Amino acid sequence: SLAAARLIVTRDIGEAVGVVLEAWQLLSLSVAVLVVLDPGLTDNVGFQLSVAATAGVLIGARWPAKGVIRRALAVTVGAQVAVAPLLLFHFGAVPLLSPVVNLLAAPLVTVSTLAGAIGAMGFGTLVHLASWLAELVLLLARTASGWPQLGPAAFGGLVVGGLAAALLPRLRIHVVIP
Repeated sequence: SLAAARLIVTRDIGEAVGVVLEAWQLLSLSVAVLVVLDPGLTDNVGFQLSVAATAGVLIGARWPAKGVIRRALAVTVGAQVAVAPLLLFHFGAVPLLSPVVNLLAAPLVTVSTLAGAIGAMGFGTLVHLASWLAELVLLLARTASGWPQLGPAAFGGLVVGGLAAALLPRLRIHVVIP
């Protein structure tokens, strides 16, 4: 993806000149360079979503979660929460089940990307596999696009409910009934 490529290039340039950058620094620097090179990117919805999703992945990756599925879910929920304001602003809705769809799509995208890269080096059969997997991801996306969407009020309620569920167990509220 564009987000991953810009982070890798920025990291590689930093290492080449002897500077090691943290993930947040990489994201910030890569976004700054791209916007200086093309100020019109700030109006590009895809660019906005890419930057927000990358930031959300960085946040989600820091959430405490045990097990591969829970870690993957934390990362995808982080990305979804980060892009939600943009989705609401630009499209008026947030897909309810996108974290589940992302959990299903992520391994397909990973294998497709690797197969396509290796296939581009001369292993043509892998290009066909990559193409088939990419079509499967598109089918999943098309199918999921018909699934429930949350408008601003419903999404706000979901966020408040999620925060309450996360924070209430940590609060020690003692109720005394006379």
